[in-house]
Amino acid sequence: MEKSRNAKIILVNLITGMRLLFAVLSIWLLFRDEVFLAFVSFVVGVIGTDGFDGYLARKWKAVTMFGKFWDSLIDKIAVYSLFFAIIIKLEGGLLRFDISRVVLGVSLFFFFLLVATEIMLTYAAVFILWKIKKEGKEELREELREKLGSNIWGKTKMVNLCIVLIFSFIFIEKPSNLFAVVIMLLMVIVATLAFLSLRKHWLDYIEEDDNIYLYLKRFAWFRKYESWFDKGS
Repeated sequence: MEKSRNAKIILVNLITGMRLLFAVLSIWLLFRDEVFLAFVSFVVGVIGTDGFDGYLARKWKAVTMFGKFWDSLIDKIAVYSLFFAIIIKLEGGLLRFDISRVVLGVSLFFFFLLVATEIMLTYAAVFILWKIKKEGKEELREELREKLGSNIWGKTKMVNLCIVLIFSFIFIEKPSNLFAVVIMLLMVIVATLAFLSLRKHWLDYIEEDDNIYLYLKRFAWFRKYESWFDKGS
């Protein structure tokens, strides 16, 4: 029974790792000017496997602390590397719109802001793991399992970042000022969600309540929204 579960855990983690391969394939296709194929690879291989591995992990009861950390890490590497590749593609002069330079500047600013936020989150998680191991508080492992997982802000951030990528693919094929404005607005939302995610993680680690989160939980639409993410994580 234990061997069977271990095999399922390994399979789920391998599917998660495939997301990175699809991201590399999307980048390769993007720089070969196969934008549509790169888009398909991103949607099917990156977004698709993200939902599939989570479904299998829950169905097979193969959810582990490593799996949560691994899934989150692969998500960030895959999405951010593809987003950075799109920024390079834009900078390469593919677009002739004046506003494309504005999009590039805003995108670069928020990209590095997001990367800095993720580094801080990873540092916080590693620090807490080290602290638990040093103090021998194994009873906190289960509690940490929940804190290491993405919170509602982080999940919403990744969804919005994927939407930014989808609009970016369309923007590359059919550049327009409307798409440029949408992309910039979405990046502001993504950056805000990244900050809220960092704040929520930090407050979790120091065992204080997140007042913004608690306030929003008063609304039925937010509770449904959160439960939808819980089922899809």
